Amino acid sequence: MKKTNIYCIALVFGLTISVSAMADPMTQYEYKFFEDNIMKEYDAAVERCDALSGDNNACIATARANRNKSRDALNRKSKPTMKHSSVFKTKI
Repeated sequence: MKKTNIYCIALVFGLTISVSAMADPMTQYEYKFFEDNIMKEYDAAVERCDALSGDNNACIATARANRNKSRDALNRKSKPTMKHSSVFKTKI
């Protein structure tokens, strides 16, 4: 009987911890900060591409792709839903 009580207490404690550890949505300020960071990285990448001689379309396309991936990751992180979690699992 004592073991059953201990297991029940451990189960309740574990569930409490897991619920509190779930991802909380980002605040508006955090989202804006990360979005600004992504755009600064993109602008820096475009400037590096402009410094290249010749055709830099591939470099700019890579910078855009990285920006879009970062934005998608930010959206998944800022709004944790089942849809976003399943998309994240399939992309890995």
